[in-house]
Amino acid sequence: MNPDQDLAFLVYSSGTTGLPKGVMLSHRNIVADLLLINGSVGNWYSSGKDKMLGVLPFFHIYGLTGLVQQPLHRGIELVVMPAFNMEVFLETIQKHKITFIYVAPPVIVRLARDSLVDRYDLSSVRMITSGAAPLTRELVDAVHKRLKIKINQAYGLSETSPMTHTQVRFDSDKVFSGC
Repeated sequence: MNPDQDLAFLVYSSGTTGLPKGVMLSHRNIVADLLLINGSVGNWYSSGKDKMLGVLPFFHIYGLTGLVQQPLHRGIELVVMPAFNMEVFLETIQKHKITFIYVAPPVIVRLARDSLVDRYDLSSVRMITSGAAPLTRELVDAVHKRLKIKINQAYGLSETSPMTHTQVRFDSDKVFSGC
């Protein structure tokens, strides 16, 4: 096997520049991204203490790398949801004391505005990473004010397996938005 050239995954881009395209990712692509995650936000969670919620589709590069490969690499417990449902999402966080969540912006909008959120204890969540589209400062502030949960944003694309940029440092009295 040649880790630089041999295919590890064939994922599909979202098609933002036209039709979705198959993206060939090598083993080295995936390993490099796992090390990037570990070196940037990875110091915030560890094996045996933290739990991640698997709500993103695993066939998408964001879910595949962040929620399949990363927990395996780091030995972090992953609680998997078969599909997104807001009530099940909130119930799962409360029941399993989830500490870290990877989501897309529509979930952040629901956390900021949905009255259902008030019925659940989400205090175990230490950080949410949002990707796939940018968040406004107002939205990040609204979730932080309501739930006291830190939100960081990440940017990437299928071709980079996926993450290229993320916010890495957090102060307890600050929230961050905009990459």
